[in-house]
Amino acid sequence: MRGRDPRAGRQARLRHPCGGEARPQSRRVLNGMGGFTCYGLVNSYEACRRDDLLPMPLSIGCRLKHDVPKDQPISYRDVEVPKDRLCDKLRAEQTAYFEEKRPAAAAVG
Repeated sequence: MRGRDPRAGRQARLRHPCGGEARPQSRRVLNGMGGFTCYGLVNSYEACRRDDLLPMPLSIGCRLKHDVPKDQPISYRDVEVPKDRLCDKLRAEQTAYFEEKRPAAAAVG
């Protein structure tokens, strides 16, 4: 999703990480969009990459490793991702492709 960043007057790259809803409990499987275990947040691409946040569309089927406080963003470190999902392979390819296209100064660590 691309939008205008009114503060900087430039294009902002936004992502939709998921956040914990109703005190997600350890070992609970996230049911993604339209479910009741998490909800979508809006954050900058750079913040999502820096904090390794789990994108909402990729949250389906992920199992929480531990309790996550309500309203806290959920990161890849917080979940067990199901094995061999095509969506994760495509996400990795997309990330690699666009990271190599970015100028070195814009890279997020």
